[in-house]
Amino acid sequence: MMHFNTEKGYMVKCNAPEYRAHQAEHKRLIFEVKALSINLEKESPEKGVEELSVLRSQWVHHHILTWDVAFAHRYLEWKEGRFLV
Repeated sequence: MMHFNTEKGYMVKCNAPEYRAHQAEHKRLIFEVKALSINLEKESPEKGVEELSVLRSQWVHHHILTWDVAFAHRYLEWKEGRFLV
């Protein structure tokens, strides 16, 4: 969660227009991980590991490579004074 809080601080600092949608994505991941942990108690550990692997892969491809990379570029532009909201 420390990563989410750090990222949130950067987004607030540069007044990122995608802030709310980005934070909603973080909340969705937290919800999915909690649901997965509940299911782990009911199902086999092997199935839980498989589901976690799928979730991680989806998160990397969807969130990190799309949302986080786009924000990183926006933040660097803002920091260099090239992007004003």
